[in-house]
Amino acid sequence: MLPMLHKCDSNNQYLVRMLQKKGAIRSNIITEAFLSIPRHLFISKLYKQDPDHYAWSEVLIDVASDDFCREVYKDVSIVTAIDEEGMPTSSSTSPSLMAEMLEALDLTQGLKVLEIGTGTGYNAALLAHIVGYNFMFSLDINPMCVEYASLAMHSIFGRSDNLHVWDGLKGFDLYAPYDRIIATAGHNKVPLPWIEQLALNGVIVMNITAYNYGGILRLKKIGPGNTSYGKFLRTSHVSFINLYNMSKSDNDIYTIIEEMLDAPLDLVYTYSLDELQIQELTNADFMFFLQQSLPGAAPTMFVEDNKDSPKVVYCIVDPQSKTVIRASVSDDKAVIVVQGDKITWEKVRDTYNLWKEWQMPLLTDHSFIVDEAGLQFFELEHYEDKTRKLIWELQPVSG
Repeated sequence: MLPMLHKCDSNNQYLVRMLQKKGAIRSNIITEAFLSIPRHLFISKLYKQDPDHYAWSEVLIDVASDDFCREVYKDVSIVTAIDEEGMPTSSSTSPSLMAEMLEALDLTQGLKVLEIGTGTGYNAALLAHIVGYNFMFSLDINPMCVEYASLAMHSIFGRSDNLHVWDGLKGFDLYAPYDRIIATAGHNKVPLPWIEQLALNGVIVMNITAYNYGGILRLKKIGPGNTSYGKFLRTSHVSFINLYNMSKSDNDIYTIIEEMLDAPLDLVYTYSLDELQIQELTNADFMFFLQQSLPGAAPTMFVEDNKDSPKVVYCIVDPQSKTVIRASVSDDKAVIVVQGDKITWEKVRDTYNLWKEWQMPLLTDHSFIVDEAGLQFFELEHYEDKTRKLIWELQPVSG
């Protein structure tokens, strides 16, 4: 029960060709799904961010126009809903990332799939097309998302009863076990109910993230119990809207910075530029590595005006200790200003030195391990000496 031809169809066909050229789409089954399921049916509103003020505002555009077709079929994420504070609560993931995650699931007709995060419903429709509607179940905690997604799903499949308003962190044991679980929202750990509700040899594909640093994990349940093993799919860092608190934003990070800017300078350290390359403190791979010692630490940067010339300041903010670490260069020295907890900087410094000692490992160098009881760990092998390993247990990020 597919919709009639639409003026956006040529845009969709062009998008699919681009995704194939990029290598995001590699199989016939995913190609067929993207060609068959129109993205424009799932997007009635779209929001863009003001680059100067960071505020999100609705783009007023005629859904029957050529401009709408061009916007919807770009290979970009589209924010489709915001909350009272003006922060995104739902989005349609970029098609290339959607395709990569779907390819990683290794889907076939008849596999039972649970999707966490219905959002617009576009990904749920792709899944339903691939495995069959009766084998796809999708959850979202936001009733409005499910309501709008249901309308689009019904226009394609003639039904929408497999979309449910439910807290996805709990999984959905009604139809467990599942062969595949995919999450289109991020979390800092794999929720244990997902692993418990996954069939042996089943696969979870999800975004492991903490304050915008993380990636797409492919985790396979190998048993016994919850025992699972996974690796990250790609080197670029990806962050979805977070599951643990959908209304939480980075506003608290900037609030802490503003509060600290006028506070007295607690501690000042200087280092040679050989000892400390300050731009590396906000490097995506280092920030991911830092989560082992400072779960929830977040980077940012700003330009500080002064009489002579603007100065770039790199920041690490730790919300738990309410500490701001500012790093800049002055007189050919790396200058670190700590406002808050001295121990927080010592953790950052020691972790930075360890990261350099281990030859600046990438996100994709980490393995993800779940033991039989469900405890979760990162494991890292040394590039040169494979007998050396770093293993640390994941700690929850407060939300």
